[in-house]
Amino acid sequence: MLFVLDRGKYVNLAHAVTGEVVESRGVRAVVLRDVHGREVATVREEALNPPDILIAGPLAAVSIDVAGEIQWRPVVAWRVGRQGAEPVIAGSRPPGVMFIEFASGELLGNGQRYTNLKEAACAVAAPEVE
Repeated sequence: MLFVLDRGKYVNLAHAVTGEVVESRGVRAVVLRDVHGREVATVREEALNPPDILIAGPLAAVSIDVAGEIQWRPVVAWRVGRQGAEPVIAGSRPPGVMFIEFASGELLGNGQRYTNLKEAACAVAAPEVE
């Protein structure tokens, strides 16, 4: 559920079904209306398209390619936007499938959790056929 600030109060965007871009004194805003055409809120255009957010790291990531080559890199932050989260890696991103390591030694990547590095490497080298 997304909220936007309109003249000192927060408005739930779920109540708005249409938006009309208006410009006043060189400032672009969007007038949001409900299903009955009543104004729900008027907000700056930027409020409906927030910038990406960076979340700090670091944590260990390992990339495993199909040949079994393993390369470790630190994830120093996460870039979070409307399209999802993307790791910010120190140095170049190595080829292969990336896995995040938990403190327990388990790895998360390739759509599932693996108990150790060997199990993850085997899954990359010999992917399951469905």
